[in-house]
Amino acid sequence: MMNQGNRSAAFSKIYLLVLLVGVNMINYSDRTLVAVLTQPMKMDLHLTDTQLGAMSGVAFAAMFSLAGLVLAQWADRFSQKWVLCGAIGIWSAMCMLTANARSFAQLFAIRLGLGVGESAAAPTSYALIHTTFSPRWRPLAYGLFLTGGTLGIAFGVSIGARLGELLGWRQAMAILAAPGFLIALLIATTVRDSSNDMARNHSSRISTWATFRTIGRSPILVALVGAQSVTGIAYAGFAQWTPAFYMRTHGMTLHELSVSYAMSSTAGALIGLIVGGPLVGHLQTRRESAALMLCGGLNILSACASMAAFLVADRNLSLAMFALFGATTGSTYAPTVATFQQYAPPHARAVSAAIMMLFVINMGQGGGPFLIGALSDYLTQRNVSNALGYASLIGSAALFLSCTFYAFAASCIRAKRSGDCNSIPYPIIDPVRMAQTDKNTFQQRS
Repeated sequence: MMNQGNRSAAFSKIYLLVLLVGVNMINYSDRTLVAVLTQPMKMDLHLTDTQLGAMSGVAFAAMFSLAGLVLAQWADRFSQKWVLCGAIGIWSAMCMLTANARSFAQLFAIRLGLGVGESAAAPTSYALIHTTFSPRWRPLAYGLFLTGGTLGIAFGVSIGARLGELLGWRQAMAILAAPGFLIALLIATTVRDSSNDMARNHSSRISTWATFRTIGRSPILVALVGAQSVTGIAYAGFAQWTPAFYMRTHGMTLHELSVSYAMSSTAGALIGLIVGGPLVGHLQTRRESAALMLCGGLNILSACASMAAFLVADRNLSLAMFALFGATTGSTYAPTVATFQQYAPPHARAVSAAIMMLFVINMGQGGGPFLIGALSDYLTQRNVSNALGYASLIGSAALFLSCTFYAFAASCIRAKRSGDCNSIPYPIIDPVRMAQTDKNTFQQRS
C-alpha cells in the first residue's frame, strides 16, 4: 500500500509539473505572437516602432508588475490553484481581443489587460513547485518549467508565423488564444488545491511591504533581482525585435522565420535550460559562489554572441550566434530562480517571486522593447543601415552589466561563509535557518 501511495504521489507531482510547463508554454506563446506579427500589424494599423515598443513593453509591464503583487499575495494567502486558473482565463481573453483591435489606443489597453493575466503565472507556478517538490528535485523542476517558456516562444514563432501568413495576423491571434482556456479547465478540474492547507495559517503570513523589506535586507536577493532585471532587458528586447530584425535585415519571410529562427532560438535555449542549467545547479550544491560567478561569465559570453548575431552579414552565422546566446543565457535561469526561492521568506514565496518579477518586467519587458524601438526609429530617421540591429545592442550591453550583480552576490556568500560579515554592506538572511525552516515546512506537508 505504501509503494502504491508513493507512486500515486509521484504521479500527481509529475502531472502538476506537466500542466505548469504547459501554462508557461502558452504564456510565452501568447506573449510572443505580437513580436512575430509585428510587421503585418505595423502595416495594417500604421504604427511606428516606438508605438510597437510601448505597446509590447510599457503597457504590458505597467500592469504586469502592479497586478502581480496583488495576485501573488492572494495566491499565498488563499489559493494558488484558483488564482492561476483565473489569470490564465484573463490573458487568453485579452489575446483573443487583440484580434479585434483597430487602433494603437485599443492595442495599448488590451495589452494592459494581458499584463494583468500573465502577472500571476510565474509567481504562483514557482510557489507551487517549491511546495510540491523536495529540495533535491526543485532545480530540475524549475528547469523543466522554464523550458515551457522556450517551447512557447518556438510555438508562437513557428505556428504564429505560419497562421499569420496563411490567415492574417488577426485570425492567428484568435486561434492561438484557445489553448489557454483548455489548460485552465484542466487545472481547475484535476489538480488538488493543496495550498489551502497552508493558507489557513494566516498568522504565519507576512505583508507585501514586510516581504519587500526582507528582500531589501538580503544583498544576495537584491543582487539576484538586479542580475535578472538587466538580463531581462536583453531577453525581452530580443524576443520582441529579433523576428523583425531578420525580416528587415536578412529578408526572411514569415515562413522562413517560422523555420530558421524558431529552430535556432529554441535549440539554443533548450540546450541551456536542460543541459547547462542542471550542470550549473550541480556546481551550486557544492560551491554556491562559484556557480554564481559562472552565471556571470556565461552572460559575458552571451553578450558577445548577441553582438555578433546582430552585426554579422551572413544569415546562417547570425542564427548560430543567436543560438549560442540562447544556450548561455538559458543556463543561468534555473540556478538563479532556485537560489532566489531558497533565500526568499518561506511563507511568502509567491509574493517574493512577484517582487522579483516587478523589477524584471519593468526593466526588461518595460524597458527593453521600448528602448530598442525608440533607438531604431532614431537611427532610421538618420538613414543608418541595419538600424534595428544596432539598436538591439542595448540588450548586449545589459548582459555585460548583469555579470557585476552575479559577482556581488557571490562575494556576499563568500563573506558569509568565511564569517567576515563586516564586509557585507547590510544584514544578510541566514541561509542555514531558511533552509531548515523550508525543510520542516515540506516535511509537515508531506
